[in-house]
Amino acid sequence: MAGREERLFCKISLKHGILSREQIRECLDEQAGQEKPRPLITMLIEKGYLDDSGLERVLEIQQKNLQAFLDRGQVFKSKQEYREAIEDFTKALKIHPGMASIYHERANAYGHLKEYEAAIADYTHAIELDPSDALSYDHRGFVHHLQGNYELAIRDFNRSISLDPASFKPRFDRGVSYQSLKKFGRAVKDYSVVVRLNPEMAEAHNNRGVCYLMLGKADRAIEDWKRAIELDPGQTPARMNLSMLYKNLKRGK
Repeated sequence: MAGREERLFCKISLKHGILSREQIRECLDEQAGQEKPRPLITMLIEKGYLDDSGLERVLEIQQKNLQAFLDRGQVFKSKQEYREAIEDFTKALKIHPGMASIYHERANAYGHLKEYEAAIADYTHAIELDPSDALSYDHRGFVHHLQGNYELAIRDFNRSISLDPASFKPRFDRGVSYQSLKKFGRAVKDYSVVVRLNPEMAEAHNNRGVCYLMLGKADRAIEDWKRAIELDPGQTPARMNLSMLYKNLKRGK
């Protein structure tokens, strides 16, 4: 039986008059009787049914269809129409099932819909296709974190960091997971690296301030929260944390 890519090839060839139904059927029947089925395209070429120009035309149509689905999927994502985006990314995968980045994009859409298991499955497919994909490890870890699976999340963040040591995001995400596990010392170390890599990240200063407070270092917490507010005057969590600490200090707590 023809594979998914071969079926799509046949569909495009028929639709655009490149091959006839009889030519395709002849080769498919012959292929079905082979112990080790030969590639359908090879058989079509050998029989003289498909020449170079016909093959190039089919491949060009496939590529245009792929790009169209990808582009429209991105537009749907930007409009937060995630279900429609998933449909287009799924159509793109039917054209190019071996493209890791499409699985990644569809996983992102599933994540926005809080369909976490589907998101994890797609990130895993992306990683299997491209084991050097640091971003998919980071994003899969983030979904694990949202599910409360902090140890699994940290495992993915570790891998992402090893693949892309210069990226601050997986370190920040790992810090959040350590913080959720109340491993405040480890979280401080990660947030400190983030602050060095990205000094303007107010959220990292705020989170590190929280961890410093939990470690009994109120002065360091105050410094971080003030810095977070300087970087982002709208940093409501830092303002609230600082206000609460000052109130507790006045009460002698």
